[in-house]
Amino acid sequence: MTNKTLNAWGASYLRGCRLYLLVAALVVPLGCVCIGVPLYVVQNGTYDDTTTLLIMVVPMAGFFLLVVGGSLGFAAWMIRSRQRQLDDAFTPLGLAGSMYLLNGRQYHGTAGGRRVDAYFYRGPTLDLYLGTPLKTRLGIGTKDTVGQAVAGLMNRRSIALDDPSLRHLSVFPLDEAWSRALLADPTARAALLRLTADEGPFELRQVILQPESLRLRLHHTRQSHVTPENVRQWFNDLLTVARAAEGLPPPQQTAEASGLERTTRSNRNALLLPALGIAFALLCGLSLCALVPVAMILLSGGR
Repeated sequence: MTNKTLNAWGASYLRGCRLYLLVAALVVPLGCVCIGVPLYVVQNGTYDDTTTLLIMVVPMAGFFLLVVGGSLGFAAWMIRSRQRQLDDAFTPLGLAGSMYLLNGRQYHGTAGGRRVDAYFYRGPTLDLYLGTPLKTRLGIGTKDTVGQAVAGLMNRRSIALDDPSLRHLSVFPLDEAWSRALLADPTARAALLRLTADEGPFELRQVILQPESLRLRLHHTRQSHVTPENVRQWFNDLLTVARAAEGLPPPQQTAEASGLERTTRSNRNALLLPALGIAFALLCGLSLCALVPVAMILLSGGR
């Protein structure tokens, strides 16, 4: 059984440490110059109070603006670069893209006569939804120690599979007989094996059938994997699985989609935008409070 979740957490922690060290290597020397040099000048010269304050405050304000402006500029470049790549991958399906969270993307539209929704966000994680009239539940993913432990805490047990090609997968069905019939379909099985074929040492994939949608989740994936060719293949494989599932006799164990599931699939902004608006307003307020004293000092000049 794999341990990809723990490996991915460890890799994310190391990437974060490397980023913090890089930022410190750039910001600390700059801070020493913008703060240490004015202190040296003030201590070794004779200036009135206003001049002394300006010598101290102006470099500090410049340091703040440089760090914040540089960070925002780099973030804007990264977001724009990600947008171009993801748009190239999803717009050929006829989906319309827009911003999701601060640095993610979302896509919505119709492809192959079905509703399609996609979200790419921090993790990095990709959620790709395909509409279906089915109303049952089935989860399929690579066996993972953490995932198995969480499933055990939730009193969920995966079913035993005799097919050697499927033994590396955990399968959590609502209707076991119906799910086994789906996995016995050669076309559906081949598509599911492609969809759940993890790439790299950290990526975890899940195919989740929930009422009214079939979802592919790629967790701890790489942005470079989200190419037009891969997105088209994932869409075609989801469509293959959906058609095979819809061609079976209806499942006996059914479920209805919750309002939260529908919103999470089609309009996550309805859940996130209010919280983001409050956070942005607080950030703007704090920034203004920090800059007002500097502006007052600069405007007062030599008075």
